[in-house]
Amino acid sequence: MIDRGLELKELLIAWIKDAHAMEPAHETMLEFQLKQASAFPEYQDRIRTHLRVTREQTARLETCLRRNAADASVAMDLMGKASGFLDAASFGVGADSVLKGLLIGIGAEYYEMACYRSLAAADVAR
Repeated sequence: MIDRGLELKELLIAWIKDAHAMEPAHETMLEFQLKQASAFPEYQDRIRTHLRVTREQTARLETCLRRNAADASVAMDLMGKASGFLDAASFGVGADSVLKGLLIGIGAEYYEMACYRSLAAADVAR
C-alpha cells in the first residue's frame, strides 16, 4: 500500500528544492539589472528591495528544507545561477536593455508567485 502522506511530502520537498534553485537565478538577474539601471535611481531602489526579498525567501526555503530533514540540491542551485546569468546576458544588450530587464522581471515575479501559491496549496493538502 502506498503511503499517500509520504508521497505528498516527497513531492512538496521536491518543489521546495525547485523553488530554492529558482532564487539564485533571480538574484543573478537582479544584480545584473541593478548595474544596468544606473540612470534610474528609483528603479534601482525597487531592484534592491527585490534583491533583499529574494535573499530572505532563499533563507525561508532553507528553513523549510531543514524542517523536513532535506538539503538543497547543489546541482540545481548552480543550474539556476547559470540560468540567471544567461537570461541576464540575453537581455543585457541594446539600448532597451533596462526595459527588457523590467519586462522579464515582471514575468518572473508572476511565475514565482504561482510557484509559491502551489507550494502553499500542496502543504495544506498534505
